[in-house]
Amino acid sequence: MGVRGLFTLVNDNKDVLLHDFELHDTRLIIDGVNLYHSLYNCYQVPEEYGGNYDTYANNCKTFFATLNACKVEPYVVLYGGRDPDNRKWNSVVRRKASRRERAGLICEKGPEATEEHVLPILCEETFRHVLRELQIPHVTIPYEEDREIAVLANKWNCPVLSNNSDFFIYQLKNGFIPFQHGGTCFIDMKLRLHTQTEQSSLLAPETLPIDREYTYISVKRYHYSRLIERVCGPWEFLPIFATLSGNDYVDKCHLKAFYTAICRRYKDVSLNLKAKVRMASLVHWSMGVELEENAITNVLKHVADLSSGQKSELRAAIRYSIDSYTNIAEFATMDVEKFFNANSRCISKLDLGTLIDYVTKNPLPVPYPEMLRNFEMANSFLQNVAVNHRVIFDCQIEHLAEPSTYVCSRYIRSVLYGLTTPFIRPKSKDSKVKTNILVDLKGTRKSCIEESDRQKGDRMKVYIKPTTEVFYGSQSMKVPSLQNVPDMSVEERQNFMFGTL
Repeated sequence: MGVRGLFTLVNDNKDVLLHDFELHDTRLIIDGVNLYHSLYNCYQVPEEYGGNYDTYANNCKTFFATLNACKVEPYVVLYGGRDPDNRKWNSVVRRKASRRERAGLICEKGPEATEEHVLPILCEETFRHVLRELQIPHVTIPYEEDREIAVLANKWNCPVLSNNSDFFIYQLKNGFIPFQHGGTCFIDMKLRLHTQTEQSSLLAPETLPIDREYTYISVKRYHYSRLIERVCGPWEFLPIFATLSGNDYVDKCHLKAFYTAICRRYKDVSLNLKAKVRMASLVHWSMGVELEENAITNVLKHVADLSSGQKSELRAAIRYSIDSYTNIAEFATMDVEKFFNANSRCISKLDLGTLIDYVTKNPLPVPYPEMLRNFEMANSFLQNVAVNHRVIFDCQIEHLAEPSTYVCSRYIRSVLYGLTTPFIRPKSKDSKVKTNILVDLKGTRKSCIEESDRQKGDRMKVYIKPTTEVFYGSQSMKVPSLQNVPDMSVEERQNFMFGTL
């Protein structure tokens, strides 16, 4: 999710909230999405011409080689598709709009004239190739990955590497290593050698001392206990504070009157941290809450511009967010430890199919869930199609007055939609977005896949009818289901692919 303003609060107080840590001889759970973003920015890989993927791949390899030199065992966890409950959809739409704006500025003024950055769209795929080539243990989980990461880190008693500010809130036994924030990098990738003279045996103190050497990298590590000690409060206030600061579930725009009220109350009360008035007031207010339900009721008293239905939705969102920080073990959607502990990246047969089966009546057939988890398929795209029946595209650095580059592959995607499942989707309630329904006379939105593309600089929804028939030369071929693809001959598959292209 990410907590609004929390990373800034920690960075402004890094001298007291972060401590130097020698990273070596340990497992390390890595938030893969955050890592492949951070590596591109940290190594300042040029973004022109669609991305310098060879340079980026080499930098990824350098990063993992550095960990290996320190005897750090990386375990990479990435998320699959988007939650079908739509709780984060508005946040996703806002991020894509911000990306379109940044891409337009870079295209108009050039990368040198602006400080904007846009991650090239094939960085995730490049990152996956590196993981496979180096045989780094990795897994894709169904949806949000942060809770699964937190659960696994506590089981293994090892730190987490991420740039997700939610990890400042979770009770991680061995702490959290942030990668970077703004212009501050919290990891020094320079290898260092530690030499320590110590007694060879505590049971035989008369024995000669020995030198213990190890290679490490210097990082800044965070532990939640430092924050609660600094503000002299119990841990229980942190989930409330994080939720009401605003995240992907709770829109802080609905809380303006609440912020005004508590800022008046605590404007003259000092906090033992550098913090803006709103954040400091939230800390003080959250520490005074005895029951979580009392906090929710108090917040809703200040929300006068929402209908009763909207208030109910806001109450449910606040409740869900608080629980997601508090009960992380109960929110895990798969046993990541079982996956990694199998001495191979093959998941047990008993666990196959659960990736999508528990959220849809039309699960992807075996072996596709396993292929999704192992990065052998474009996981987020296929899963979003199969479960959510809609996809949203990342804008590239391109002239926004021209058509979107995704237009040229629209037919190919329609064949992929036909392959996946006979979709039934209810009509969207979003009427503020321009639509262009690409269906035949008998088609309806209910039988289409909703694509969020762009028209100039604005978001545009396009409804694509799944293709049911492909032509190759004079041959007509029905689009098979994924279930039947393994039974096709090599020649049939080739002809189907040639017809699609």
